[in-house]
Amino acid sequence: MRKRKNGFYLYLHNMYTLNIDDGIEHNCSQFDVLLPNTEIFDKYIEKYTTVFKLHGDVSFYLKNIENESIIFNKKEYIESIKKNGKMLAKLKEDFADKNIIYIGCSLDDEP
Repeated sequence: MRKRKNGFYLYLHNMYTLNIDDGIEHNCSQFDVLLPNTEIFDKYIEKYTTVFKLHGDVSFYLKNIENESIIFNKKEYIESIKKNGKMLAKLKEDFADKNIIYIGCSLDDEP
């Protein structure tokens, strides 16, 4: 994604979010969305600008209520770690090899 504001360009190839809303893809149509518990193809990720929705997507969930795509509780986190190895490996790879911009998250409410 390229944005220009006051002469500043920003290129984002991948974005990771814990949010389940559609704010990112609604405002940045060039992102393709990848959800947890789905197959991930390396060539696809390399070719397209991708947003990884680590906790799932509420719109997808509402359309596919049987699908366990929302991750909120401890059990769902544990299952996600088991099932989403490739997505988590990509996140780990990007943290190791890329410049990361981390934008707020409060864990004050976590048990």
